[in-house]
Amino acid sequence: MSTALVHIGTHKTGTTAFQHWAFENRDALLRQRRVALYEGLYGHSHFELAMICMRRNRTLRQRWRVPEWVLDDWQQDTRDHVAAQVAQPTTSLLITAEALSLLRYEDEVEALQELLSPRELHVAVCLRDPQSFLDSYRHEMVQQGVAPSRYRDSHDYVEPDTWLVAWDEMLSVWRRVLGEDRVVAFSYEESMARYDSSIPGVLAALSIDGTELPSWTGVKMNVRTPLKSPTVVKVSRKLRGLRAIIDKSN
Repeated sequence: MSTALVHIGTHKTGTTAFQHWAFENRDALLRQRRVALYEGLYGHSHFELAMICMRRNRTLRQRWRVPEWVLDDWQQDTRDHVAAQVAQPTTSLLITAEALSLLRYEDEVEALQELLSPRELHVAVCLRDPQSFLDSYRHEMVQQGVAPSRYRDSHDYVEPDTWLVAWDEMLSVWRRVLGEDRVVAFSYEESMARYDSSIPGVLAALSIDGTELPSWTGVKMNVRTPLKSPTVVKVSRKLRGLRAIIDKSN
């Protein structure tokens, strides 16, 4: 049976580094491991799958970025794109999107399973110490000029009781739908201590033999930096907005 190897993050666990590494080495993955990398609509993170599968009454930052997601035509075009990727004549299809870790209901995971049918899903999830995760997540929000939400169901709710770090509940939902043996979790801290990277942890969790694949050493993205002043944050947000307009026009 053909498989979909789905890396769902979580956020702040080196996901961007893995996505960059996988994209740069997609030819080696296909040639040496018969693993094809899914071609994302918006770059190395394949978050359009989360946009489709998440309940419509839930918040997701990428839905702000692509407001057309609510349109029937966008939904159909995206589903057609996913179907074409799934139909590739290769044994395994690699998908990576930290936004998928925000799917927390059985019907959402079932929607992903249906979207990637007839491929069998095998999922890797990297878990980080909750407090360390929240510290890093809050830091990123400040850098991006995003204010914490006071609504508990929001993805930007970062109080100590946030659902974002309910790892056991998340794993329970995914495993109830896909099966215990098809959702493998590993520790971000342990992978970093052993390899100084979470990339080999992802490969191992997806049963991809990393031997003789291109090196992941030194591949680091979104490294934490000192907080910028509010003025710099506002300018950065404007620049990102302009870049998005230019990219869309091209």
